[in-house]
Amino acid sequence: TAYLTPDVIIREDENGTLVAEVVESQRYYLRLNPLYQELARKAARSNEAGVSPEEKEHLTQYVSRAQLFLTNLRQRRETIRRIATYLIERQEKFLRYGVRYLEPLTRAEVAAAIGVHESTVSRATANKHVQLPSHEVIPFSHFFTASLSVKDVLMELVAKESRPLTDQELVEMLRERGFDVARRTVAKYRNQLKILPSTLR
Repeated sequence: TAYLTPDVIIREDENGTLVAEVVESQRYYLRLNPLYQELARKAARSNEAGVSPEEKEHLTQYVSRAQLFLTNLRQRRETIRRIATYLIERQEKFLRYGVRYLEPLTRAEVAAAIGVHESTVSRATANKHVQLPSHEVIPFSHFFTASLSVKDVLMELVAKESRPLTDQELVEMLRERGFDVARRTVAKYRNQLKILPSTLR
């Protein structure tokens, strides 16, 4: 059995406030070997330690590369945390009450809100998963799929129909519930949900 491991956990704290926790920061802790750091410092100061120019260059180069790598990791974790915090702010109803309350949201909006480029949000959330307060684990991409809430209402309308409703009738009923979608969009969602047309239901 394949299990999904969340990259971010959104949960309620003791005050009932939703908070985001980046799991990656608890899975492992990376740091530069202190011995290597000390050697690099000595080599940078002088050649007292008997370090050749080649060894000095090697130490300096690899220590700076390692430090840059660790800095990038920290920045990535911080970006994911900021994205998750903004999602809590914008999608609190969805997080608490389910997909019916999912609001339309774009990666561009998140990027503008946290002060990064849209591509940074895309890279940070690609193939990442979030555990909701309900303990359901979903892809980050669900937050940017506005159709999920429409599909949820559409399934409910079909499940409760007393007679087969046409796509146009479904459009009107969705509009009453605040979802302004075209008939062809309803037909597309219905097909994706494997719901037959009214003539075959």
